[in-house]
Amino acid sequence: MVARRRRGWVVAVVVAMVGAGVVGAAPGAAAKEVTGSAIVVSGGTDSNAWVDDASNSTITWRGDRSAVIVTGTHPDGSNDSYAWFFSPGAAAALPTEGTHEVSASGPLSLLVGEGLRSSCHVEGTVFVRQLAFDDTGAPTSLAVDWEGRCGTATSGQVRVASDVAYGGLDVPEALDFGRVTMGEIPPATSLVVRARGTQAPVVTSVAVAAEAGQEPQYVVLHGGDGCTGRTLTHLQTCTIRLRPAPTAPRYTSGSHGLLLGTADGATGLTSLRDEGVSMSQRGQYTPMTGRVMDTRKGLGVRKGAVGPGGTVTLKVAGRGVVPASGTAAAVLNLTVTGTTRAGHVTAYPAGSTRPTASNINFPTGWTGANLVTVPIGSNGSVSFFNNAGSAHLVADLVGIYSTGPFTSLGRTTDFYPHEPTRLFDSRTVWKERLGPNEYFAVRADYGAAMNGRVEALVLNVTATGTTGTSYLSATDIEPRNAPPSTSTLNYTKGLTAANMAVVPRVAATSTSLRVPTVWVANTGSASTHVVIDVVGFFATPQDGDYGLRYRSLAPTRVVDTRRDLGVASLGAGKVQRVQVPTSVAGRDTYSLVGNLTGVAPSTNTYLTAWDAGARPTASNLNLMRGATRANSAWPGLDTGNGFRLHNASGSVEAVMDVSGTFEGFPQLPDTIAGVPFVLGSTGSAVAAPVVKGPAVEAPKVSDVAPRASAVGGR
Repeated sequence: MVARRRRGWVVAVVVAMVGAGVVGAAPGAAAKEVTGSAIVVSGGTDSNAWVDDASNSTITWRGDRSAVIVTGTHPDGSNDSYAWFFSPGAAAALPTEGTHEVSASGPLSLLVGEGLRSSCHVEGTVFVRQLAFDDTGAPTSLAVDWEGRCGTATSGQVRVASDVAYGGLDVPEALDFGRVTMGEIPPATSLVVRARGTQAPVVTSVAVAAEAGQEPQYVVLHGGDGCTGRTLTHLQTCTIRLRPAPTAPRYTSGSHGLLLGTADGATGLTSLRDEGVSMSQRGQYTPMTGRVMDTRKGLGVRKGAVGPGGTVTLKVAGRGVVPASGTAAAVLNLTVTGTTRAGHVTAYPAGSTRPTASNINFPTGWTGANLVTVPIGSNGSVSFFNNAGSAHLVADLVGIYSTGPFTSLGRTTDFYPHEPTRLFDSRTVWKERLGPNEYFAVRADYGAAMNGRVEALVLNVTATGTTGTSYLSATDIEPRNAPPSTSTLNYTKGLTAANMAVVPRVAATSTSLRVPTVWVANTGSASTHVVIDVVGFFATPQDGDYGLRYRSLAPTRVVDTRRDLGVASLGAGKVQRVQVPTSVAGRDTYSLVGNLTGVAPSTNTYLTAWDAGARPTASNLNLMRGATRANSAWPGLDTGNGFRLHNASGSVEAVMDVSGTFEGFPQLPDTIAGVPFVLGSTGSAVAAPVVKGPAVEAPKVSDVAPRASAVGGR
């Protein structure tokens, strides 16, 4: 504390007045038949709102009436508050009414503060409502309002033994939220507002300040504004509940204002402070490669075919380079081979109830693969159930999704979808098949700004016009350097087969490889035409450009035309809109992660699933007459959380099971505020409703590398 002496008076002065305090009554408020004392500061602390009767206050003056000094003790006995209204320099009588300019240098000055805490000179305007003297010239009452600046305060009131109404809303100086994590929904924090004084204010608005063009960095919880519309009398309270809603990471402290308005036009400000913003890693993807299960060799599980009604459980978390904790789901390329009769395999979280969903449907003697995304279950494991006959199961790990906000799994990436784009079709580019043990490279050019961020491509790989039995491998390693150890797609003579693949990009070791590139190899003695479509990519996010994050779900069926679930039928050439239930998709859901199955088609056909607008030229599932097949499908959603299904020809039953969703990052403010999501269905009559996004521009197709030979066997 510093003692400062002026003309014989000693005033306690403490620097650094901070905080938000009372939203004062507006100048000129109507008088009430009351008598009280108050020093009320908007922008001060709670204790700067001294409200008491005259017994605890004193009013003194200087004999020439050039200064009036008010002091008082809080009812709880805490620090004194004071105000000093004076005319510096040449002594002059103080005005008893009217509006006047005040500053530290005059011609009038107003000093307000609190003993042992704070003090400041008002720079602005003072409104003298009342200043009375007795017969001896001693001051008997004072009512002064001010506007301007006093430290962080913007307005205030001084009352002693006055019948002029005063008071307002006592708001906290600040709320501290500590370290904030972007992308997580934290518990709500309460801000308590208290009315003080003889004037009962009416709260008209509560708003979080935001920079121009920016979303507020804090949101008021849905139903959490207990103040707007309230009329509060002295010492009554109301509560506002808030949550942080940051839109970008920040490694330094920050603050934002909560503005409180009253019917008389006064405002109050509370500083909402944090110690910085970290970015959550929940739902991010880390590419991985390697075979993790093979029942033919006893890799990962017991050796031997899985019999009818049998289940094998594979531990994923803690295996190899996969962390023991923090894994939400595994992305696996699951292959079935050596089947003894028609059946299906279901992949699901270990320890949970097995769903009715299926991941691979197969006939007798069939070998085929499907990309599956399976949430991690108990003991970090996933289970595989075979419903009929015997079959060998092979699984190649493609990648994993993180489950926690601070789970470090390596190259964490977001998903960026776009319209399906054909990268390559050997029927038109080469006009001949990819031969035995040949390979080639395909590239997807997203432009210089994005290419360096891409870590993996999401492809649909199709083999058609096949001459025998073999398999294709999409890989990030050139096959002549290391023969593929995993497969992407198995095919047989005369049949068309397709599979979705998430393929890490080739390391950019040369200029030609700076564009995202993958190798495609044909292993074995057969030849096949190859079609490659790209539907998106995984890339490292950056400030202001975030992709989508994965959210695990218990496997849920959203389409089954056999039971009129989702849609009733898929006629030839018809487009049907599927409405996704709110239990699966919400406000921030942009895409589904699922498995699309075509059951017993009447003719060769294909199914396409997409969000809205024109139907893509690329399909999701190729079907041969009478054969039930499945393939991964990640259709985007329109603003009503629906997607489209199209069947090219004939009749076919369709089933779609969803094991997760891709969610926008960070969440929308309404989500963070807890606003209930009301499904805004666009209706099947709308031909092309607005697409949710976010989608990036489709790539420019780069040159296809010439074919090369000498691919080793698996």
